[in-house]
Amino acid sequence: MPFHVNINGHLDQVCIIFYPSALGAFTYESYKGLMSSDNVFENIFHDKNSFFLEQLFVEHNFVKRAQKIESLLLKNLNYERPNKLKNALLLISESNNENLTVEILARQLGVSETSVFRLFKNHLGQNPKSFLKTVRFRMALDKMLTKKCSLTEIAYLNHYYDQAHLINDFKSLSGHSPKHLIDKINLNQNDLVWICDGKFPA
Repeated sequence: MPFHVNINGHLDQVCIIFYPSALGAFTYESYKGLMSSDNVFENIFHDKNSFFLEQLFVEHNFVKRAQKIESLLLKNLNYERPNKLKNALLLISESNNENLTVEILARQLGVSETSVFRLFKNHLGQNPKSFLKTVRFRMALDKMLTKKCSLTEIAYLNHYYDQAHLINDFKSLSGHSPKHLIDKINLNQNDLVWICDGKFPA
């Protein structure tokens, strides 16, 4: 869901954007546990890097900052993480979200629906049905940003029942109708979409 931020003054921050479930390659902490914590960085990297953040923000060269972050992540990369979620995400990607249900996903993975539910909640913070809905929303949004298609065509291409179904999903996931959402997008940088209320410079 969208959120609003008012910035008054200087801001210096680092934002690392992970692909779905990729954070799990660096920590065994659950998604729910991380989201409820005030010390996420410490929870992921523990006390062996207690001065890392101070050292990072003392460095004003952004390239060197990125190198420090990359080095930290590589040192903490867990090569033995379970493959079930990776396989699930691969199946979702290959299916193009077409007729894929939690039941079919569980059968293809060779586990119970309860196991799939727990897997998604622990690593993605969403149940599998909600995640599939989010993936479909994102695919539809990408088509709106890159192709000149009608809403009816986009609804058909992304396996919505009809245009009204697509509009309802957009409103429930973003708080905006498709047209209003597109009007509010100020920047599309790679796979990252920024939504502003028009008061900030693009």
